[in-house]
This record gives sequence, structure tokens and C-alpha cells, in this order.
Amino acid sequence: MELDPSSVRTTTQLGQTYEALGRMTDAGQAYRKAIELEKQQPKKSEWPYYDLALLYVNTGHAAESVPYFREALARNPAFPEAKVKLAVVLVKQNLSNEAQKLLEEAIEDDPQNSEAHYRLALLLAKAGKRDEAQRQFALFEKYRKKR
Repeated sequence: MELDPSSVRTTTQLGQTYEALGRMTDAGQAYRKAIELEKQQPKKSEWPYYDLALLYVNTGHAAESVPYFREALARNPAFPEAKVKLAVVLVKQNLSNEAQKLLEEAIEDDPQNSEAHYRLALLLAKAGKRDEAQRQFALFEKYRKKR
């Protein structure tokens, strides 16, 4: 940080370190600082947005994560992990159609993403689409062993 105080990556990693130490307030501040730095850089990064969104989810504030997941995806539209995590939050907000679309996109981005297949299977089962759900569960089983 002393060598390059404008480093988005270093500031994001500082947030991750604080989070690993259980210092969630400090982690959030570091991620927000990284976001401010990122806005001033020509090269954009999805990571501070994604990490802040995960922090909100992991600390019981999932609703607050949505705009940060969306910003991460705006910076990297082919980011299957962000799509899956956002879909989980949207399901809890009864936005299943958008969640399904995100999960399908995540599978397009990474066909072997076992979590995306699993989450899509749950969503389809809940919607009464048993055959489609079974197919997704089978793909989940197939790919979870490979990762």
C-alpha cells in the first residue's frame, strides 16, 4: 500500500485479509476504497465490487449486495461466479425469472459449473419442471466430481 496507494488490487486484497481476520467493518471500508480507486483507473476491475457483494451476503445483508454484483457483471459480463451468487440473492427476493436467466448464462460461460447446475436444478424443481430439474441435477453430479 505504501508503494502504490492507488492500487485497486492491493486495496482489494487488504479487504480480503481483513475479512479473513474477521474484521468485517475494515474489510468493507477497504473494498469501498478499492471501488473508489477503480473508478479513477482506465483499467476496470470487477473484484472489489464482487468482494463487497460477498461480504454483504456473508454478513446477513444480502439485499445490499445486489448493486455490487451488478457492477461486477457490468465490468466482466462473463463472470459465472458473480451470476450464480447474484441468482441466489434474487431467488430469495422472489425474482426467479431473472435468477434463472443468470444461472443459464453462467452455464453458458462455464458449462462445467456444478454450482450453477445445482442452483438451476433447485429453481426448476420449485417451478414444477421436474424433467429439466433432473437433467440439471445429473449435470451437477457429473461436474461436481471434476472440480
